Amino acid sequence: MRDPISRAVSAFNWRSPLNNPAQHSFAKGEKPLYDCFRTADEFAVGLGRNDTCGTIARNAVYITPVSHIGKSLSWYLADAMPCLARRAFYLVRTETFQADIEKLSRCLKLKKPRNKLVFDKAHYPMKTKTELSSEGFRNFYNAY
Repeated sequence: MRDPISRAVSAFNWRSPLNNPAQHSFAKGEKPLYDCFRTADEFAVGLGRNDTCGTIARNAVYITPVSHIGKSLSWYLADAMPCLARRAFYLVRTETFQADIEKLSRCLKLKKPRNKLVFDKAHYPMKTKTELSSEGFRNFYNAY
């Protein structure tokens, strides 16, 4: 499970053409979004705007989800919800995934867990561009 605001910022940054403009190809609905907004904060603030870019921002979240930007927790859990009440399950958070997996291995008393996580897509130029203004945070909070 991942914090939905962190997920939106990460998804925006991951797909940004600023990561590699020469080799970037847009998925459906992405080009207008990135034409309007260079950073996740601009996008988040844009959710409150009453202009064309504001409409594009809201559409990316609510109407036609762009990448993982518009996919809320319900998108990830919808298919699993009917069986959760009948099964034991363990919730791990992306932000603390390594520690959560290690705790879960101990809880399950696994004898030879292979818990070393590999993050093969962890380095890209926009990765550190995660700061949100108070307005941007509020808009994302209300959206997700």
